[in-house]
Amino acid sequence: MSETELKLTALDGVAPPLDAFEALRPGAASMRKQRLRSWVFDTPDGALRRAGFVLRLRQAGDALLQTVKTPGDGAFERGEWEAPVASPPPADGSVDAGALDFAMIAQTPLGPLVEEARGELVEVFRVDVERATLLVETGGAVVEAAADQGEIVAKASGARAAVAEIELELKGGDKRILFKLARELAAAAPLSLSLISKAERGFRLADGRAGQAQKASAPRIGDDASAADAFAAICHACLRDFMLNAAMLGRGARASPDAVHQGRIALRRLRAAFALFKPIVRDDAFDGAAAEVKRLARLFGVARDRDVMTQAALEKGEGGEAFRRWLADESARLHDEIAQELAAPRWRLFLIDFCLWLDDGAWRAAAARRPKRIAKFARRRLRRRLKALARRGAALEALSPDDRHELRIDAKTLRYMGEFFAGARAVAPHKSMSKLLKWLEIIQSALGEMHDEEAKAEGGAADLARWRAEAGEVAPEEAAAAERFFEPAQDDGARLAAAAKALGKLARDDPF
Repeated sequence: MSETELKLTALDGVAPPLDAFEALRPGAASMRKQRLRSWVFDTPDGALRRAGFVLRLRQAGDALLQTVKTPGDGAFERGEWEAPVASPPPADGSVDAGALDFAMIAQTPLGPLVEEARGELVEVFRVDVERATLLVETGGAVVEAAADQGEIVAKASGARAAVAEIELELKGGDKRILFKLARELAAAAPLSLSLISKAERGFRLADGRAGQAQKASAPRIGDDASAADAFAAICHACLRDFMLNAAMLGRGARASPDAVHQGRIALRRLRAAFALFKPIVRDDAFDGAAAEVKRLARLFGVARDRDVMTQAALEKGEGGEAFRRWLADESARLHDEIAQELAAPRWRLFLIDFCLWLDDGAWRAAAARRPKRIAKFARRRLRRRLKALARRGAALEALSPDDRHELRIDAKTLRYMGEFFAGARAVAPHKSMSKLLKWLEIIQSALGEMHDEEAKAEGGAADLARWRAEAGEVAPEEAAAAERFFEPAQDDGARLAAAAKALGKLARDDPF
């Protein structure tokens, strides 16, 4: 069995009433409300989660249901097996693994794994929500809408996270209607599409990672995958990483430089995927989607560059106290601008349109007519970029600062592209790919440090002028300290030598 659903998170923390939406009112007569309590089980070392499974017991009224979920064929499709459990509903709001129906689990793909770990299963977290549901028929499709308001609670630590969302599950008909309905709801209320399930939020809460920035994750790409499916998988992974970081940006801008940094990386990785797969995915919607991602990435880039400067001043105690405070305020202002942009209808509606395009855009039909296997396609595209980078890098010392910066961007983009296939042996042997990524990281880091110094020196006069204008009268010693902060580094020879050495390695080693 499988389910297809979209999740919309309420940005203001309150799930709107379903009958408040004009698009859902035709189903208002079917609306019902109930309290749902769910318990999610795993082994202490997370064996089920690592394998992609979720094992859940849920109490709805007097019924106790057991559910097994697995990743499906796409970001919005999941395998699901559900059956009633003979155990009585818990009277005290808690259950243990003894209530599980292991015979039912044995009939699902989770069976062999649970058979090995049967005695180790424990509750990891619970979800307690008030849910309102209704069925609506629209455009020939039947959709169940559910509004959840409640919380997730980690078993061991007691840590809590609020739940406020609307889920739309396709019960029958064209999945495009599901996206159309989601768009109508997001246009009417502050709702944002999310790829983050309650289960993932619960596991992160239990692990103590709920407030931590999310680093780049590896997409699941099989060696026999098509290039089209690989592109979609990569984009979904980038979006998931981005959403995990974006969710932190409204919680106090001063505390989220890491979320801005990792959010920027997720967007840059998404742009790298666009560049890599352009020959097979470019259709009438491609340029618009690429431009919108670039627009948001630019906002994150400006904020990240300011964060780097602010953190350097704070960590080194440079620039003078008054100027450091001004830099910190500038960082906070830029974080606020990002949070406002993420909450704006333009971006929220784009996310829905973009995910529909990934799943059912015109490029999909064209790719199906001329299918390409990912291994051959990726090797050819990556080899071409590697050779071009090595050619340009041969004249590194003669390049202007602007040309060096472009070379650094090319190296970083190739690194992101290579990371997509770090686990795909059909694209390149693991050892060879690891070497490639290592050299690319050295190039990116060395040239990046040089660029940061150059950018700081170039923008220093403008920053100092703004600070003086906003601060009014400035003590001479404070002004002198701020001016010293923008003095360029004395020697970039070591950084340039490191980048040149790594470029030489790239020119000799071709893992493709």
